[in-house]
Amino acid sequence: HPDAVYNNIVNTALTCANYNVDYVNKIRVQRLLWKVSAEGARECSNLTRNGRHFRLCLVSDCLFFEEHHGALIATIGRILDVNGLCILCQPSRGGSLERFVDLLNAIITDEDSISPLFSVSLMDDYTARITELHRKFEEEFSEEYQPDKHFPKMLVLRKLRSYDERKDTAVVLKHGGDIAKNS
Repeated sequence: HPDAVYNNIVNTALTCANYNVDYVNKIRVQRLLWKVSAEGARECSNLTRNGRHFRLCLVSDCLFFEEHHGALIATIGRILDVNGLCILCQPSRGGSLERFVDLLNAIITDEDSISPLFSVSLMDDYTARITELHRKFEEEFSEEYQPDKHFPKMLVLRKLRSYDERKDTAVVLKHGGDIAKNS
């Protein structure tokens, strides 16, 4: 959405002001389209300032676009630092989250993979407060609250090694399908 980057910039500034943190040199908010292609590799290289990868990436509620799962995996692999974390907070949304995890696991265990690119951990009971709210919403708002659309699960990816553009992209394309090839 066109306003997403602007809204994230405003939210970052407000949050940093609230905690009295100088965010100018520590937090960047930018738009990046996920692409498996060589163009996607160039855009990721430009974003990471030719080698300065991110230690933390936050991704929220975007796995329902299943045709872009492979492109998202390639993008995370390209921009995340080794030992860096990518935290994806998402509802299941008709199983799209679980299918993303299945794709990750297929890529990780593929015979053509150098070695696993990520460790993967999916959690649905990660804080007592969220679990408490989930139960409350199920009881008190059973008509409005739909866990499949509203209950956030947390997927944590830890990058285990550098992304090999040729080999890792080939494995992503192998499992991502024809749609991912055009992303």
